[in-house]
Amino acid sequence: MPRLSLFNSPFMLGFDGLERLMDGVVKNAGDSFPPYDIEHRGEHKIRITLALAGFSIDDLTVTIEQSQLIIRGQQGENEKSSTYLH
Repeated sequence: MPRLSLFNSPFMLGFDGLERLMDGVVKNAGDSFPPYDIEHRGEHKIRITLALAGFSIDDLTVTIEQSQLIIRGQQGENEKSSTYLH
C-alpha cells in the first residue's frame, strides 16, 4: 500500500527536508539495540549512556552527520585470546 504524504500539497513546498527527517525517525523508531538511556541533566545538558559490552572508550568514535549522532565501534586486537562461553 503506497504511503500518503501531506507534503505533496503545493502549500507545503520547501518542506521536503522535514519530510525526510520525519521518515528517518519513523524508520528508526523500532531500533533499541544497543540498550541506551537518555538523561536530561539541566537546561542545556543531555547525557546519553550506551551499554556496549566488549568495547572500551578507545574503540569508539562519536560524530555528528546530517544532524544525527553517529557512534561507531571498532574493537582492537586483544593481547590475550578469550574463549566466550555464551
